[in-house]
Amino acid sequence: MIRLHIILDFQNKFYPTDSDGKTYIIEDRASYYVARGLSSQLGPVTKKTNYRDLEKVISIWIVSEDVPKGLQNTVTRYHMVKDDLIGQADIPRQYYDKMEMVIIRRGEGESSVAPVFEYLDAVFSSDIETMDKFTPASANPSMALNSYFVLVKCPCTDFSANAKNAFAKNHGR
Repeated sequence: MIRLHIILDFQNKFYPTDSDGKTYIIEDRASYYVARGLSSQLGPVTKKTNYRDLEKVISIWIVSEDVPKGLQNTVTRYHMVKDDLIGQADIPRQYYDKMEMVIIRRGEGESSVAPVFEYLDAVFSSDIETMDKFTPASANPSMALNSYFVLVKCPCTDFSANAKNAFAKNHGR
């Protein structure tokens, strides 16, 4: 069984302000969220310290306003990778890649050709007809799982179709 902790956050400002009134970049906050999501799986909250039971945490951020021109209509994935410095350690990715962030930066005016931006434009403008073009839930409920899998089409979690279906089944989708 594949278990994930998915954090979905919508941000209006690309550079929000902290309690001191100073701006910070979204990646700082996303890093904190995935770290907190991973650490909360052990210890006082769960009353256990079974490191083998840690489940991957994915934080997806959609930023809609004040995105610098050079970053508009971009999607960036941050995740843990293994770099063998001396020799080759054959450690499967599932054991170390436990935290991932995806930052989706919307743009103004002309949308990117990437379907995720057309879909998000439809979501934020309540354009049901366009949304249905991408996620026809009535025709195929597993397609509506989430735009992260369906539209970004990145190898974010190396999910197979069976894994996506298992995820959907286990999460009532």
